[in-house]
Amino acid sequence: MGVVPLPCERLVILASLIVKIFAQASRMLTASLFGRREPVRRAKRTLCQKPQESSFTHMHSPRRINRLLELVEGPKRYLEIGVHRGKTFEAISASYRFGVDPFPDFNLAQLPANSKIVVSTSREFFKNYEGDKFNFIFVDGLHESTEAYLDLIDSLNILADGGMIL
Repeated sequence: MGVVPLPCERLVILASLIVKIFAQASRMLTASLFGRREPVRRAKRTLCQKPQESSFTHMHSPRRINRLLELVEGPKRYLEIGVHRGKTFEAISASYRFGVDPFPDFNLAQLPANSKIVVSTSREFFKNYEGDKFNFIFVDGLHESTEAYLDLIDSLNILADGGMIL
């Protein structure tokens, strides 16, 4: 009996399963060699309560965003897609700060006043959001062209008149 060729789709699925099995085996081997079952986690940082207290206000993105926010009239409602460690988020001078990230890496129990973090993907957030529109939206989520494009398109639906997207 000869070897029967598999359709291309099955080969892709088979290759994917093999990669997953090797990844799991690698994690198990590393854990047994180093005596750990979970990765070492660092203590989560707490965001500054006031933007001017942040040591990250000198960074390029917060400086640029704060300067642009000065041009916005009325209450400054800021949305950040992809907050990760919260460095840019904490350094923004806005009346209201709103962040979205599926895996925020900071202490969510002690957020600055008038700040809110939604632990979600941007797709889920945009699908479910029904609140007020934002004057400024910083798209800094998953850094892939398709995702950035989708975040940009979805952001247009919740951008206030005269608002900005970066």
